[in-house]
Amino acid sequence: MPRGPVVDQWPDNHAHEIVPGVWLGDFESAMDVQSCSTRRISKLLCADKRAGAAVSAERGRSKCRNATSQRAAESGLIKKTESLVLPLDSMSKTPITTKIVIQAASFINAAIRDDRPVLIFGLRGVTYSAAITTAWLMRCGSPEDSRIEDGDQYVPSRIQLTYAEAHSLVSKRPQVRQLPDHLRQQVDNCAQARSVNPDGPVKHKV
Repeated sequence: MPRGPVVDQWPDNHAHEIVPGVWLGDFESAMDVQSCSTRRISKLLCADKRAGAAVSAERGRSKCRNATSQRAAESGLIKKTESLVLPLDSMSKTPITTKIVIQAASFINAAIRDDRPVLIFGLRGVTYSAAITTAWLMRCGSPEDSRIEDGDQYVPSRIQLTYAEAHSLVSKRPQVRQLPDHLRQQVDNCAQARSVNPDGPVKHKV
């Protein structure tokens, strides 16, 4: 996948690039319009609906907090940002289902296909967001192993990753530790499932 300028580190380590074009971070990274713009991020995948509500409210303000954010707003970056808010809540320990993982995978794969870097985030970017990223990698493999064919049609890797392989990539965000046992079991089940979600991803503008 074509890449933009190489950026080594997100300010204050709020997000980390897991594989080319796919970032994992906390809700503050999603509110950082300047850093998202620098990395060409125009797709946001939220793995906690409370974090999604906070980011939508912040990005939707007519008055930005500083001149840099104001310029980003005027350039249309905020308006062009596309997001998917998954029906997950870390406080109530919402179970991760196959339908949710397939929604997330469709959204991420479309971002990679369209060369639109994506940020996957939650409140702290270490639990549900890490679990969703792990499940996506286990189902679809790394984009580095994927290919482009049939007139730029993106084809996900057919080499599924093990949990250990996926976790090693997700651990590029050093705040991420091993998933709790119940989430790991849910991730394993979703990664191995073959059912298809007929509704496709739900898209929202922020």
